[in-house]
Order: sequence, then C-alpha cells, then structure tokens
Amino acid sequence: MKQTLSSDCAIIYFFCDHRDPLKQNSQSFLHAVCKQLLEKNPAGMEEVRTWYNDRCNTKSTSEIRALTTKEYIELIDHLSMHWKHLYLAVDALDESSERKTFVDVLTQVTSSGHIKLIVTSRHEVDLERVVRPITAFPIDLKHHMSVDIKSFVYDEVKYRRLSGSLKCKDERLESNICSAIVQNSSDM
Repeated sequence: MKQTLSSDCAIIYFFCDHRDPLKQNSQSFLHAVCKQLLEKNPAGMEEVRTWYNDRCNTKSTSEIRALTTKEYIELIDHLSMHWKHLYLAVDALDESSERKTFVDVLTQVTSSGHIKLIVTSRHEVDLERVVRPITAFPIDLKHHMSVDIKSFVYDEVKYRRLSGSLKCKDERLESNICSAIVQNSSDM
C-alpha cells in the first residue's frame, strides 16, 4: 500500500500496532509520515537537508533538539505539496496510546485540506467524540461484516474438523461452537 499510484497521487500509511509501543503514538506517526513522503519523493530529501543544515548552523550542538510536533506538521505540509492528491491512511486508531493527542495531530496534519484522511478503528465512544469533527463519511462496517464472519467461521470449523485438528463427533456441538463464535464476534 506504500506505493505511489502516479506522479501526482500518493498514499501514506500508518498502523497503530498494539503489540509495538513505538507504533502507538503521534510522534511515531509523524516520523513515519515524513519518512514515507521522502521515500516517495527523494528530491525532498535535499530540501530537508538544507533546512536541517540551516537549523544547525544557527545553533550550537547542545541546542539542537528533536523537532516539535508543530515543526513536523509544517514539514509534512511542505513535503505533501509535491502531489496533487495525497491520501493518509491510519489503521487501528483505537490502538493508539494517546488517542486525543493523536487525533489532534491528525486534525493539524489535514487542516490545509490537501491531505485526505482515511481512518479505521473499532467503535469506541472517546474516539467517536474526537474523530467526528474531522470525519466526512463515517462507515459502520459492523453490520456488513456479519455474513463474512459467519461464512469464515463455519468454513474454518469444517476445515479443522476434516483435517483432524478439531475433534467433534456431535454436529450440534459443532453448530453451537460456530454460533457462539459468530455471536461473540459482533461485540468486537
């Protein structure tokens, strides 16, 4: 998904990984977005190098610090101008360790209107409150997925029974297992 679609269109992707604390916060998100923008447009690296050198030349070594959130957002805004269409996909926002801060950063990154945002998340009340203002088209997939989940569960149980990894002699028990899994999946 990280590939450029055409010279005037790009997709940037960030996954909030619950297993990796380094992929759950807004700073990691900002780093990843900058890195992907520079990977897609290597010419931007020279601009960043010049900007960095100017920044370093005006300060002593002890004064050089990491970029602030505001500086990262300005850099992203500048680098994003290379594309006519730029889409930013943030997957599993509910796994973020700092939800409100993360959404504030997303709001700032997309405030110019140049970057279009696509967010996936479980339905959680605290996120709904902060994401709603930056959401143009919310899509509730829960109701559309039940048929797919049911089909997957029944196929998987059948496969496991036939392969011998699930030993179930009573067909009613097999059906009850499937029904329970499908029913409980609606709470996810």
